[in-house]
Amino acid sequence: MKHTLWQLILSITLVLQSFAAEIYFETTHVPVGAAPEGFTPWVIGSGPSGDWKVRMDSLPSAMTQISPLAVQSNRKKVITQLSTTRDRERILMLTKDKESFEDFVMTTRVKTSQAQQTQALGIVFRWQDPKNYYSFCVDMVSGMYYFRKVVNGIQQEPLGNRGKIPSNEWHSLRIECKGPRISLSLNQKESIPDINDTQFKTGKIGYWTAADTVASFGDTKIIFTPKIATAQRLVDQVMAKYSRLIQVSLYASATDSTPPTAIASNLKEIIGAQADKSVLDTIARRKIYFEKTKKTAIVTLPIKDRNGESMAACRVELNKFKGQTESNAIVRAMPIVEMIQARLLLSLIHI
Repeated sequence: MKHTLWQLILSITLVLQSFAAEIYFETTHVPVGAAPEGFTPWVIGSGPSGDWKVRMDSLPSAMTQISPLAVQSNRKKVITQLSTTRDRERILMLTKDKESFEDFVMTTRVKTSQAQQTQALGIVFRWQDPKNYYSFCVDMVSGMYYFRKVVNGIQQEPLGNRGKIPSNEWHSLRIECKGPRISLSLNQKESIPDINDTQFKTGKIGYWTAADTVASFGDTKIIFTPKIATAQRLVDQVMAKYSRLIQVSLYASATDSTPPTAIASNLKEIIGAQADKSVLDTIARRKIYFEKTKKTAIVTLPIKDRNGESMAACRVELNKFKGQTESNAIVRAMPIVEMIQARLLLSLIHI
């Protein structure tokens, strides 16, 4: 019964308020010849880093798909990788900063230069780091377009098809992710059978090139659903109210069979992390934990349901003051936990 009660509360705290949003990888404000802003470059394997620049190019007009009488192209700024170092082990990536995407539809246009030995480019998505990501790649030389998963730096076998993909021409790529389902298409007609994969549920998006490929990317658009969890909203409100806080993190299990993880935190890198021993003990035995660093005090407290059962844990890190003791650290952390607990229980009343 107690697990059912908590899962009911948790289902409310994780209710997502959703609405469609769009992001364009705009470079209009960046001077031609400058590096694109808001991106991070990466190099995998040997060889130098990529040379990513904003350039002008003629892209096909979207209106040509509607009417053959429409203007065939328009001049726009695009992002181009210009390094031509011939090292077959080199992979270059340029990831968009800040945003991570779970469910989304991405469309973009891509083009390679005919002069280079290698002509392979693509998109990385649900990107965790340079060794863990999905990619949708196109190789103009072989005519292959394929999906590939990379885990801990190990490339898995590609899944794809073959077609005629001329170089020095613009091609359109489309990626749709919805839960574990991944749909990929090339030029609105060539596609790969849908892929179901649960390795990466969210992540960043970026561009990908191989070896000496000179490649351009333009008209990149992402339609996605931003999601804000109630639990995270509570953490944000607490952080705004109490100025001496360094960290507030909530830990809970979504079901009986899953271990507790961080479901909300002001430290974004913590979210999704497995609970440590003190958190597990707090949830299991309602035990309060205290530790300190040179500048802070850390208290881990249980969050209880109406029956007094501990079903979650809240970790609070505060700035220390002279004479800080375990007792007064707990006293200082208690109102924060009580505020979160009360609002979760209030949510339960309104089911």
